[in-house]
Amino acid sequence: MTAAYATIAFALAVALAWMGVRALKRKLFAAGAEMSSLMLEGEPAKARVLAAERRRMARGEFEYYVTYTFRSRDNEEHRKEFRVSPTELDNYLEGESIDIVYLPRDPSVSATREMVDRVRSARANHSRPAA
Repeated sequence: MTAAYATIAFALAVALAWMGVRALKRKLFAAGAEMSSLMLEGEPAKARVLAAERRRMARGEFEYYVTYTFRSRDNEEHRKEFRVSPTELDNYLEGESIDIVYLPRDPSVSATREMVDRVRSARANHSRPAA
């Protein structure tokens, strides 16, 4: 009976891992599609940092978040929160103005100008043929 339970547990673990990998791939694909859209159709704007904060998670570890707000061309206000590394958190001060890029057709999609430029540069370097 123990071998049967072990087999079932193993099969369940494999199925859960497979489902997790598929979900992660879908999420990464969606993020890549959003970034491609920002690079092709994005409109620059100024945003104001609302918060740059460190949050304690369940296991006592910290995660770092920045929240900004901006107005789209139709004068609607939008808010975005994104995760940063601990070293990047100090680059954002509450109340400061930052450059962002957003999609006019869907202003819920936005990113810092720095991030868009970083991805653009990485893609350009990746697509260059090796010398």
